[in-house]
Amino acid sequence: MKNKNLLFGFFIGVLSTFIGTFIFTIFFSKLNFFESIQLLFKQKKLGALLSIGSLINIPIFLFFINKQLYKKAYGLMFFLLILVLIIATLKIN
Repeated sequence: MKNKNLLFGFFIGVLSTFIGTFIFTIFFSKLNFFESIQLLFKQKKLGALLSIGSLINIPIFLFFINKQLYKKAYGLMFFLLILVLIIATLKIN
């Protein structure tokens, strides 16, 4: 049961970050989603887009904490730590 809740929190982090990134890209880019991702990768700004897209995880994390769903919150934080490593890798390269 513990691993199930951790995986659920991880999955929620992946899904919400994708949704946040998608919504931000659709609203503020004249290109379609995939062209925007490719352009931002070439310009080395994809990490910034992922950072903005992951801001939607803050209220989700606070919801998990307030409802005392700590394992789900841990799963979400684990995803965010992996996302930080991905963004750092994108910034370095």
